[in-house]
Amino acid sequence: MNENFNPRQIRIGVPQEFYPNGLSSDNLAAWNKALDVFSRQSHVKIVPISLPNAPYTMSCYSVLTSCEVASNFARFDGLKYGYHTKFDIDNVEEYDLKKILTKTRNESLGNIVKSRIVSGNYFLLKR
Repeated sequence: MNENFNPRQIRIGVPQEFYPNGLSSDNLAAWNKALDVFSRQSHVKIVPISLPNAPYTMSCYSVLTSCEVASNFARFDGLKYGYHTKFDIDNVEEYDLKKILTKTRNESLGNIVKSRIVSGNYFLLKR
């Protein structure tokens, strides 16, 4: 901890970008109530700040979560982890690994998860 830290001089930065047009009155009221609780403390100062890159946060979040889904769901192959498809033991063709993996993932993963895996792999392979 910084030796110069004084808990009596706490400043809370409030990003002005967090007050977008169309913010619901309920959310605005909750936000303002929280700020009011802090501002009533004699040692806390509320300071307006700017986060100019805030509009890009959802795009970044979307890319990162797609990459995370792609990397985490790679292990759900039906061999060691996750759902395992049923196949006919007498039919040797069904023992093809690619077919087993494809069938397992088609049966166990929804369309949204599959689309995130595809987009995540795209972003992970991009340089």
